[in-house]
Amino acid sequence: MLNLEHISIWELAHRWHEYDPNTSDPRQLPLEVQDTLRLITKAQHDHQLGICTPNGVELKNDRTLVRREDFRFEHDEKELTEDEKNDFYIEHSIFHSKRHNEFSEELPNSFRNREFDKPYLESIHITKPWTYLFCLENNLAMPAFWISESDIPELKNSWIFTLLNIEPSDLGTADDGMTDEDTRLVDKPSSIKQENIDSFWNNLEHKQQVRLLCRGAAKALWDKNPLLTIVEVSNDEALSLLGAKHYRGRDTIRSWIKDLDPRPASAKSGRPPKSK
Repeated sequence: MLNLEHISIWELAHRWHEYDPNTSDPRQLPLEVQDTLRLITKAQHDHQLGICTPNGVELKNDRTLVRREDFRFEHDEKELTEDEKNDFYIEHSIFHSKRHNEFSEELPNSFRNREFDKPYLESIHITKPWTYLFCLENNLAMPAFWISESDIPELKNSWIFTLLNIEPSDLGTADDGMTDEDTRLVDKPSSIKQENIDSFWNNLEHKQQVRLLCRGAAKALWDKNPLLTIVEVSNDEALSLLGAKHYRGRDTIRSWIKDLDPRPASAKSGRPPKSK
């Protein structure tokens, strides 16, 4: 487990998907690494995700900017006109996020043009709390090489959630927007007219598509071996290859497939029997 409070987004995007950041070619990055870098750089450029310097200095951004109604003026507010108040606040806002804007100036080259400048991306760092928040807000699996289960209690109480007035429990739910009718239609594809299948699939979000693919794979695994536990099915490589590895949030995969488990209720509780 990597015991650092901040790392470069270049290293994060690589090791998140088990690639070596030291040996990869910026001109031929694996698609998973490209996608992750584009997602991170877009969020940082848009001030939705914090930036940290290689020396560990957190840069202030628009998201951490105090709201206009909570802003405390250096002068007596009674002596200022509304226009003067606005001018003071705008000036404060520009200064507040200045360094973040300077550091993020070249990030569009990554998420817009797919040009990945390794030295530059190695100079853009991110902290654990921001990474944890990023995963919750985007329903991503935590980077296991860096954030472990033992880190979660401390991260839930980190300064970022207090500053942004966010409750971690309100983020990262297993709900994917699928209705029971959507699931029923895909579990019984014969109920969808052939000419409507492509339209139905293309209108689904990525997480919804992965859920349906995982349900199909889980059903096939249980048809082959009805004695498999839900943990064994959830962790099967087939589901991971279908995209489940991106949605390893607490109970996410289990909630998708638990109704397909063919075992009797008595076999679903307690620990699985040890193999002899």
